[in-house]
Amino acid sequence: MQIKSITQTERCVTNYPVLRRGAIIQADSTLTDDDSIRVGEEILNRACVFQTRMTKCFRGDNSFIEFKPGEKARGKYAQTPIIDFPLFTVDLGKFRCNGRVSLTVCNYARQSKIWSRLSLSSVGGEHAYAMKSRDTSSFFAIADRMAALLVKGTLSQYEKILSRLSIAERIEQKYGFRLRGINSSDQALEGFLKAMAGDEAGELSTAFVQNEYRVPLSPLLRMSFGPGRVALTTAAKRLSHRDWSVHLQEQEQQLPRMTAVSTCFTGKRQTRVDTLCFNQEAERGERPPALIATRRTLIRFARCF
Repeated sequence: MQIKSITQTERCVTNYPVLRRGAIIQADSTLTDDDSIRVGEEILNRACVFQTRMTKCFRGDNSFIEFKPGEKARGKYAQTPIIDFPLFTVDLGKFRCNGRVSLTVCNYARQSKIWSRLSLSSVGGEHAYAMKSRDTSSFFAIADRMAALLVKGTLSQYEKILSRLSIAERIEQKYGFRLRGINSSDQALEGFLKAMAGDEAGELSTAFVQNEYRVPLSPLLRMSFGPGRVALTTAAKRLSHRDWSVHLQEQEQQLPRMTAVSTCFTGKRQTRVDTLCFNQEAERGERPPALIATRRTLIRFARCF
């Protein structure tokens, strides 16, 4: 598929959305250090089986998946084995995405984790640097379903590995995560983020639902609370409950241009985080801030399990 070039005169509003799905896995027996290493090695040995299962997730859905040529599943040990399966490109109708699935094999009191990620690169052959709201909503709906299937398929193969090694007979998804992110070049969003930096959570929640900021925050309001002006009313009601919150990801030295605002819902079975990042330039070759912000959120949550 040929991608049309970006012109300097075109205004970027929202761009390059990303969705991540995660699952915390509970086995019916505890893995020792030796068990986790054995499992990690077996997963690497049978990575092609996992990849075949991933491919089946996209069959019959007007989609096509291709793993990066020459790239193999890789493993590293950071207290527990972490397996990164090869990067892939998938066409979901008019949406072309990059994706990856990862699996952490945890031991003793910690739980194993599966993560899938789909990040949009182009829509109908054009770079995803100026997204229409309906295209953004469509992408998230399709990506959410496919990312969930990737987690489910990987979970099934992981269970077979544990059974094959006589470590565990049954596993289940104990808790889930859905992280969505999108970037915006609206200068008013940058103004909101700078104005709110350092404010208390209550002050941020109050400002978040003010009509003054409705336009720059509209991509996030739409993601979390629905379209139109009614989103402010819905947001105000939900943010008054303990299971909803809004927070900032402030600038850091290694990410000097990234600031973001997120909404978070924490339920009994799943946590959902939606993030809107300020991205002044949507240049090719750079990692979109939403990709970085959602990964930071992923790491923070993973450390809790």
